[in-house]
Amino acid sequence: MVAGQRIDAQRDWFFGFAAYDARGNDLYFPEFDNATTNGWARGLDGENYQKVYGKLHWGDWHLIGNFSSRDKNIPNASFGTVFGEPGTYTTDQHALVELDYDARLPNGWQQQWHLYAGNYRYAGDYQYTGPVDNRDLGQANWLGSTYQLSITTLPGHKLLLGVEAQRNTQLVQKNYDISPSAVYVDDNHPNHILGVFVQDEWRFHSRWLLNLGLRYDKHSDFSGIASPRAALIYQPDDALSIKAMIGHAYRAPNAYERFYAYAASQKANPSLLPERISSAELAVGFRLAQGTHFGVSIYRNEVRDMIDQVLDPADGLLVFTNRTSVQSQGIELSAEKRWNGGYRLRGSLSRQYSHMADGTELQNSPQLLGKLVFGLPLSSGWKVSGEWQAMSDRIATTGQVPGFGVSNLVLTSAHDAHSGEISLGIYNLTDHSYLDPAPTGFLQNSLAQDRRQFRLRWTLDL
Repeated sequence: MVAGQRIDAQRDWFFGFAAYDARGNDLYFPEFDNATTNGWARGLDGENYQKVYGKLHWGDWHLIGNFSSRDKNIPNASFGTVFGEPGTYTTDQHALVELDYDARLPNGWQQQWHLYAGNYRYAGDYQYTGPVDNRDLGQANWLGSTYQLSITTLPGHKLLLGVEAQRNTQLVQKNYDISPSAVYVDDNHPNHILGVFVQDEWRFHSRWLLNLGLRYDKHSDFSGIASPRAALIYQPDDALSIKAMIGHAYRAPNAYERFYAYAASQKANPSLLPERISSAELAVGFRLAQGTHFGVSIYRNEVRDMIDQVLDPADGLLVFTNRTSVQSQGIELSAEKRWNGGYRLRGSLSRQYSHMADGTELQNSPQLLGKLVFGLPLSSGWKVSGEWQAMSDRIATTGQVPGFGVSNLVLTSAHDAHSGEISLGIYNLTDHSYLDPAPTGFLQNSLAQDRRQFRLRWTLDL
């Protein structure tokens, strides 16, 4: 459900609400097949969420806000919970408010100021054998601001300068038994980050463009990190473009990876370092005719100090650690065709290989990925769209999970100011049975994914 109004060129507002509720499927897990449950989790795969969002534009100011909440039942007895019994579920809530100011200064520079504040809360109730109910909590509060200046009047250059500061005022993790009361985890590790960045887009020739960027971040818990990137673009005509790109980035470990410790299963690692990635890519795009486009991309990524959860053989506890090096290289082919009248067809095929420094292939990393998307206009403004997605085998904790292909189909009505828009989607159209590798904390090696689903959506303008 959406509502909004454009008052004039400088003022408008928008409000939306979305809700979703699903019982879920009855699921069979052979690992729990016994005389009591026969391996079936019935009525334990439900999910519901609500989302409210809105924005207000008033001259040079933009105000944006959203709130979402999601409840999800857990049917697969993760972390040793009781199988086949209700009461194990998680709740996620997220709230964010953003205020933007965008205006031109008298000297020709464009200034943009972005202020934001957010909150995230997670709660998980876990049912174990006996009278003990366990609760897992996480909460984060943060606020920050970005200020940047840009100018496009310099000959051949588009220059951007900026600074960003973020304060994570609360990063709370708790785990405790409700009755009888027992506390296992209770910590809070707030931090802050300060970053500065600069970017220059330099058109030094009518056919050549060079984009250079540099960002420097100082995290309160780590040494400063520089993240440079560059892109060189050659476009001799409208039919061909060649891009060469290199860059460096990083990801700091989060509070869960560094500090979460549960005596029976997991220990903390405060010495965990940020993981860093270096990437290089060469991309070529061809336009053969009106509405027809082909592309090919070759890339290589190297992640140093990759953060991964492993089992420490010394004590049998899970711990997050920095792997030495992970490399990934691959090629992607893409094609798209658009016809007059709104018909379109798009497809892509990727071949990749990701491995550790010693040649060990990564888990849950398919070597082949494929996707095919089409859109067809129908009469009276209706349209139908569909997609087919596929991937090859993936390595699981033990053995492999077989590859699969699934297709989705969506029928959408014309948009009407009074009756809104209706869409009917059929997901996993052929009711295909497929699996994903299970993460740590599960008895299962792989988890069955949703079979055929029907989803009806009505978007109403108020």
